[in-house]
Amino acid sequence: MHAAWATHKGHIISRLFAIDALLAEDGELPCTVKFIIEGEEETSSTHFHDFVRDHHDRLEAEVCIWEMGGVDYHENPNKSWGCAAFAMWS
Repeated sequence: MHAAWATHKGHIISRLFAIDALLAEDGELPCTVKFIIEGEEETSSTHFHDFVRDHHDRLEAEVCIWEMGGVDYHENPNKSWGCAAFAMWS
C-alpha cells in the first residue's frame, strides 16, 4: 500500500535543510518564511477552509509559492513551482 505522507515529507525536509543552510551561511533569513503544511489533501482538505478563516491574520504574505512534487513511475523525483490557479485569502 502506498502511504500519501511518504510522497511529501522529502519535499518539506528539503525546504527545512535549505533554510538551515541559509542560516548557517548568513545568520538570518532575508525575509519571513511561513509554511502551511496541509496533510488532508487526500481527503478533500476538509479542515483547510476553517484553518484559513481562523488564522487569516497569521497567513498574510507578500508572496505565495505554491509548489508540489512527487515521484514518477521510474522513481525519479519531480518538482513543480506554481500552479495554473492563484491562491488569495481575504
